[in-house]
Amino acid sequence: MKKYFIIGAIILIAGLVINYKFGGFEKTEPQLIEVSDYAIYGASYEGSYKSNALSSLVSKMQTLQKNMADSSNVVLVNYIDEAKETLGIVSNFVGIITEGRGMEDLEKKTIKANKAIRVVVKINPLTMPSPEKIKALAFEMAEKEGLVLQKLSIEQYQEDDTLVIDFPVKEEASFIEKLAYAYGVDKFNKANTFRYIFNVKMGATEVARSWVWQPNSGEVTLITKGDTTRFNHKSFADDQKKLDHTFINDKYWLLFPFQLIWDTGYTHSLVENVEAPISKKVTTKLTIAYNSEDGYTPGDAYDFYIDDSFEIKEWSFRKGGQEEPSLTTTWQDYKMYDGVKISTNHVSDNGDFRLWFTEIKID
Repeated sequence: MKKYFIIGAIILIAGLVINYKFGGFEKTEPQLIEVSDYAIYGASYEGSYKSNALSSLVSKMQTLQKNMADSSNVVLVNYIDEAKETLGIVSNFVGIITEGRGMEDLEKKTIKANKAIRVVVKINPLTMPSPEKIKALAFEMAEKEGLVLQKLSIEQYQEDDTLVIDFPVKEEASFIEKLAYAYGVDKFNKANTFRYIFNVKMGATEVARSWVWQPNSGEVTLITKGDTTRFNHKSFADDQKKLDHTFINDKYWLLFPFQLIWDTGYTHSLVENVEAPISKKVTTKLTIAYNSEDGYTPGDAYDFYIDDSFEIKEWSFRKGGQEEPSLTTTWQDYKMYDGVKISTNHVSDNGDFRLWFTEIKID
């Protein structure tokens, strides 16, 4: 018997998941609507769709919602992951759409969207369309409209036994997002362990540092001159700040396109048809200016010179946001590591400064 995880209708009614083989198909017409960002307060769940933990979480949100004065709704965010679903595992965020008062103890999830494809059905297990058919309707309409949907649905049960399912439209990626994805940030986000050696030569001085970083746990190992030091980047002691600062410096040189996705606290601007300082080739100039409060070196600014294929060719570092560059180097000798694109060599115009990476490995 094929198992169907009903998109949330029956979960929101009784905290149950219906498995059914047959289902009628009321005529259902999806609509493209305008929406505002979804602000949801609740908790995440991942596990079996049969688990009592999921139904308990829904019941908890229902109880909270009943005690609220505003016209809030309990919702189920269902993340679409076919690989997990074939194993009977679902990924959800169960919560309440509300203004946030009294929700301090809950996690806030913001799903950004200005458009969504909405499917509205009456809840009746014998006549309502199956979840697969509902999903197919939404994605068929998206294809006809030339839209790309986010890999999730947002389901709300309403008091008149109506199930409202929104499939948010993916907003057009920003220049920074396109840059990060061109370098493979989606592939890197799946990495368990990242290893590399940071090398730098300034005049007669040469330094090498070997790093092993586990992004999920935050565990970091530094090997230099035969010494091994370990700390956690996410929670380190005060006497480890200098060590973490060094880690951040080396990681930014290696993964700066990803940091632009991960970081907050900066502003950016774009100027087209700008001559790169070293090669003199025409590029798009992306300027990143960090605020004066956050990080180890607040107020720093960076000018990236990027070609039409979203490849960084050169950059300039401006310490403290000063007008004149403190350092300008190339971004060259690109290599691919399991879908992650990395510039392994950076050289200044006069050759006095060189920074490069060796023994890069992603597990």
